[in-house]
Order: sequence, then C-alpha cells, then structure tokens
Amino acid sequence: MGLVTQMRETFRRFAAGGYIAEAFDPVREDPDTDDWLRVTSRMDRWNGVMTEEARLRYVNAVRWLCHFQPNVKRALGLYQNYVLGRGFAVSLRRRDQSRPATEAEKRAVTAAELAWEQVLRANFGSWSPREFGVRAWRDGDSFTHMVPGTEWPPRLRFFDTESIGGGDDKTVGVVRRDDDPTVSVSYMARAPESGQPTGSVPAEDMVHVKLDVDSVITRGQSRFVAVVDSMKKFRAFVDNEVTHRNLQSSIVMHRKMKGTAAQIDSHLDNLKSSTTTYRDGDGNRDMRREKVRPGSIVTTNPGVEIEFKHPDSNFSDASPLARLLVAQTCAATGWPYFMVAGDSADSSYAPSLMQESPVDLMVQDEQDFFARHLERVVLWMLERAVASGRFPELPEDPLEDFVVDFSFPSLVTRDGLKEAQATNIYRMAGGLSAAEVSRRAGTDPVQMQSEMDDELERGFGNAAAAMNPDPSDKTAGGDNATGTNQGAPAGGHSDNVAGQ
Repeated sequence: MGLVTQMRETFRRFAAGGYIAEAFDPVREDPDTDDWLRVTSRMDRWNGVMTEEARLRYVNAVRWLCHFQPNVKRALGLYQNYVLGRGFAVSLRRRDQSRPATEAEKRAVTAAELAWEQVLRANFGSWSPREFGVRAWRDGDSFTHMVPGTEWPPRLRFFDTESIGGGDDKTVGVVRRDDDPTVSVSYMARAPESGQPTGSVPAEDMVHVKLDVDSVITRGQSRFVAVVDSMKKFRAFVDNEVTHRNLQSSIVMHRKMKGTAAQIDSHLDNLKSSTTTYRDGDGNRDMRREKVRPGSIVTTNPGVEIEFKHPDSNFSDASPLARLLVAQTCAATGWPYFMVAGDSADSSYAPSLMQESPVDLMVQDEQDFFARHLERVVLWMLERAVASGRFPELPEDPLEDFVVDFSFPSLVTRDGLKEAQATNIYRMAGGLSAAEVSRRAGTDPVQMQSEMDDELERGFGNAAAAMNPDPSDKTAGGDNATGTNQGAPAGGHSDNVAGQ
C-alpha cells in the first residue's frame, strides 16, 4: 500500500470516529457564501438581476450608509454638487447658429427659462433636479411622475423605489412589451407599508432613471451596493481600533508584595480607601477599592515592588487597512481618495480635476446621462406651457428650431488669471463672442450688455475698448504690440540683442 493510500485510510478512520472532524474540515462554510449564494441561487433567469427582496435589502443598507457613514455620505454629496448642483440651469439653444437670432427667437428662449423657473418654484419641496439625481445614485432608481392635467404650473412628484412593485420578481413593478423587453408600458404602484397595489402609471407619464444595469434589466442598482460589505467592515474596524486605543491608554499598577497571606491581607486593608459589595451566587462579597489620585507619591518597603503596565498596540499597522477600506468607496464611485476621505495632505485639488482627467470625464459623462432623462421633463414642461396659453412667445413645436440646452456646474477654477487671459486671447482671435466671455466670467450676457449701454449713455465710455489695443497694432511679429493686457512689457518685444 502506497503512502498516499495509507494517509487517506488513516484520515478516513479518524474521521469516522469523529476525532478530527473539525481539523479535517476546519471551515465548514464560507461566511461570505451566504451573501452571494442567496442572491445567485434565486436569480431571475429572464433579466439576470437579484430578486426584489434582495434588492430592497440592499437599498435599505445603502440608505443607512448614506445617512450615517461619513465617506459614503460625502461621495453622494459630490455627485449631487458636481452633476446637478449650483449652476445647473435649463434653456433653449437655436439649431441654426449661422445667422443672428431674431427677436422672436430671443423671446422664445426667455419664455422657456421663465417657464422652467415657475415649474421649479411651484414644485419646491416636492421635486428638484438635485433630488432627481440623488435618488438614482442612492437607490439605483429614480421615478418622476409627470402628473397629467391642464393646470399651470404642472406638478412633478417622486415615487419611492419601494413604491413601484408588484407581480413577481420578473416584472418587479415594471410592465414591458412582450416583443421588446427594453420598452416599458406601465409602472405598478403599491403601498410601501402593506405592499398592496394602488394603481398603475403609464410609461409616458413616468421618467425612470436606472443606474449601472443593462437595457434589458428592469430595475437599476445603486452605485454604493459595491461598498456595503467593505463599509460594514470599516465601521467594525473603527470600533475595534477605538476600543484598542482606550485599552492602550489605560495603565495598570502591578504591586508585588512579599510575606504571608495574613501579612498581605493586613497590608491591603491599610491601603484601601473604600469597600464595594458585589452580589454573586454565594451571597454578598466585599471587595477593597483603592483610590490612586494624580500626582500620588507611593512609599514602600523593600518587600514591595511596583510595576506599571499597559497593553502594546501596533497602531501604525492599522492605517493602511483603514485607507484600503475607504479606497473601496473611491473605486466604486470614481472620486479621488482625498475628496471622499476629507484628507488632502498628499493631494492637490486642482490637478485631480484637471482637464481630461478621469474625474473630469466621469462628471461629464454623468451630466450627459442625466441630461437625456431630464430632457423628457423639460419637453413635457414646454408642451404644458404652450397648452396653458401663458407663453405665446413659445413655438408650437420647440424642437423644430431649438434644442434643450443644459448648463451644468463648473468643475473647478484652476487659475483665474490664466483662464481670463486665455478667454481674452480667444476673443481677440475671433473665436469667442462677447456673450460667451460674459458667461465664462459667470455673469449674464444680457445684463452685462444692458449695463454697458447704460454706462455709455451716462458718458463713462467703454472701459473694455480702452484697455484692449487696436487689433492692427497686434502684428504677427509682435514688435508693435504693447501686449500690456497679457503681461508683456510696455513697448512690446524686440528681437535686438543688447550691444548689437
């Protein structure tokens, strides 16, 4: 019999006797198995997503993290601020930019902006573009009900992700065409508490945003599902390390005394400051308490030895692990570590958001994604505005001559002076209009032009024209250009070398 066969036989006999059952199979079940096997074993074969029960469980877990976990809450706030935050606006842009805008077109753009402002003001507290995005990032789904009716301003309302459901795990509240699973027909509403159906909403009245899933998958998935496990570990890690540091900060005095038991007992009686009575199974038991005050002076005889002890801690080993756990949120969301952790010690804010950086492109992609969904809301709003008769300046079909124009928050101002100089160069080269220069400066072009016209009427003159030299002075060689507006020395540059 070979050695391997003998070892197998030995293991079989011991295992049959139950002597080394745990040693032979020390890990009977992978603790991680429960999470992914439970979902995988109940996958919906039609659309390849987790069941509704599992999805809602993750939604609740993510909502808790977004409220109480600082790093996840910060990552959600970054999405909100950079994609749909301050500076987000809606307007119309002419399709034909080759000719000057007519007065009717200008009035149509102004009317569209006014209509959007009225809708936002009327739905304040019930609907907003910021919450439109937050619900999608947090829950994986965002449902906006464009309430039918003829009143103006129209109503916009949100449906919670748990309020859309019913049927089985295949539909999860979204009814789709049998011949095309990517097209929704209606949405089944239900009461979140009881789960009872309350009606259905036609797909044309609902704007459904779903994240991080394919087109054939019915419901979206939260951006933060990937960090639920790591953030639970991070919370346990922080609790453990804080407890560890508390233990490390405690100091224990170890007094070693020589003598008989009676002598030691008598010595402890002399040292005690009070007595505490503890109740246990054998009755009441008194224990001595000794108060050691700060700055105490301890005097002992040669028979007493005192040592101060505290537990050792390799706290430096914990820092890389903490950073790794926080970095999981960065990897899932795309934000730099210093933005999620709030630690800018080893990072510079501007280079991390430089032009064409991964963060810059990610934010732009998020903006384009939500613009496509918000466009449905804007077009519905324009249709209701025309039907109300309050905006005669708007055309019957705005899309015939206009496109919806979204203004998103600016990512970062890297260097104001350099950007102003670059804008001025583009303007002098004929690449930018005066209105675009005003927009880049963060001002309203119409208001700026009105104010400059008013200044001319009052005799102040055009200060901008006075500061910029005549274009004929800016020759290609640069000898005659003063260049003072770009920081060049007065009198221009010269190719002459000193002494020649």
